[in-house]
Amino acid sequence: MDNNQEKLKEYIFELALNSLSLNVEERIVQLQSIYVNDFRHYYSEIFGIITVIKNDDKYDLQTLAENIRKVFDGIKYKYELGVDDIDGEFFLKAKKLYDHINLDVARFNYISTVATNLEHKIQKNNEDLQKELQKDYVTILGIFSAVIVAFVSGMALSTSALNNINNVGIYHLTFVVILLALVLFNLLNLLFDFLRKINKISFDSGYSVIFWINLVLACALGLDIVLWCHYQ
Repeated sequence: MDNNQEKLKEYIFELALNSLSLNVEERIVQLQSIYVNDFRHYYSEIFGIITVIKNDDKYDLQTLAENIRKVFDGIKYKYELGVDDIDGEFFLKAKKLYDHINLDVARFNYISTVATNLEHKIQKNNEDLQKELQKDYVTILGIFSAVIVAFVSGMALSTSALNNINNVGIYHLTFVVILLALVLFNLLNLLFDFLRKINKISFDSGYSVIFWINLVLACALGLDIVLWCHYQ
């Protein structure tokens, strides 16, 4: 029995060889010589053999599946014709071997497909994560830059206004301060708007706080010009 099990093992390995030139008649006779004296193969042995074939480059699962199909088709054809040397018992054993091999080949192919899809998903998730991290870096740097610009510009504006308070008229100084505030405010708004677009953050389409601040600053600037021209 054990000797026949080893012969069957070698038989399956041979069918999985890429370079095999299959002789169906010869393989049928060889298989018949194995299934003698009530020999039955073990399914656990088949699984172990398929595992080895899967992990060895000189073997191929698809070649095995194709060759065992050809052998079984030949056995089935002879059995249906009523050829004397193909009895019902051997046909059933060959059919079971064929089914067990195909079942394990299909199982390994399915596992390979799942593993490949999972690998692609992991790779895609890593790429998406990298993109999100890049967006976060840009956002953080943008916010930091905006804070620095606002702080430095505010300090420069305050210093300039205080240093020149005695050298120019109140309306002239007010005009410069409001104009710089208007430019600085919109510059920062453009920067934050760029950051929002990068992160795909939508904003209300109606009148926003930004609009009203710009309107107030523009009105203050216009009022200052009117007063400046009137009292000059």
